[in-house]
Amino acid sequence: MKIEKLNPDAIENIYYKTIVSGDKVTDAKLPILLGKVSGLPKHIDALVVTSDLQGIVRKDNHEILLGEVLADYLPLFIEIELSLIPKNIGVVLCGDLYATLGKRGGLGDVRGVWNHFNKGFKWVAGISGNHDSFGEIKGFEEFKKIDGIHYFDKEISQIDCLSIAGISGIIGDSDRVNRISKEDYLQRIKKLLLKSPDILILHQTPGNLEEDYSGDENIRRIIEASTPTLVFCGHIHWEKPLIELANKTQVLNVDSRVVILLNHS
Repeated sequence: MKIEKLNPDAIENIYYKTIVSGDKVTDAKLPILLGKVSGLPKHIDALVVTSDLQGIVRKDNHEILLGEVLADYLPLFIEIELSLIPKNIGVVLCGDLYATLGKRGGLGDVRGVWNHFNKGFKWVAGISGNHDSFGEIKGFEEFKKIDGIHYFDKEISQIDCLSIAGISGIIGDSDRVNRISKEDYLQRIKKLLLKSPDILILHQTPGNLEEDYSGDENIRRIIEASTPTLVFCGHIHWEKPLIELANKTQVLNVDSRVVILLNHS
């Protein structure tokens, strides 16, 4: 798969509130970008890729997760503006879909966001970030069995003729929630890339410091030593969302943005 084109200008914005340094509530906007990707099966019209939807939308005295608002808004927007059928579109979620205006960060249940996307689209594939939880163990296991839900944690599987792999969490102290030791995380990436997935979903950002793209240089080196693929990630925001590595792998960073990739096959 290859992203053939990505328009840097937003075709729409969703306005929301978020927490910044000092626990200050501020206004922000979520840009929706449009691009084209080759290599998708013909029966998939597009992919919606997003991450780090750490915001709240206030409606009728209720505070709603930005991800739920986006998931409810996009199907009609796509039908009207792009003349596509949402049920022919897959969604990829790269983590960190929880937010609260009480404090910055935190950990919270994001099953509602996934379920809203699953209701409006063909399927949802994704991972957890460092701020996501999925309820108690029994509820989490039941959630993963829902038709159309594809949660990845160091796994690879076929979805709609696409080979998709994903690793949940980030590098950190493994005693903490959604943290993995550096050695384990890098080893997981190596094993998954040996299977040559079409798409690799990460929350942790690969880095390329020579070109001022912040992230983990070790992840970038492993990816560059592997068969070219398409990587979707979030976690650390890049001003420009798309980069091509030395081995022709493309990395699309969707931190705090939405990208709709139309089928260019």
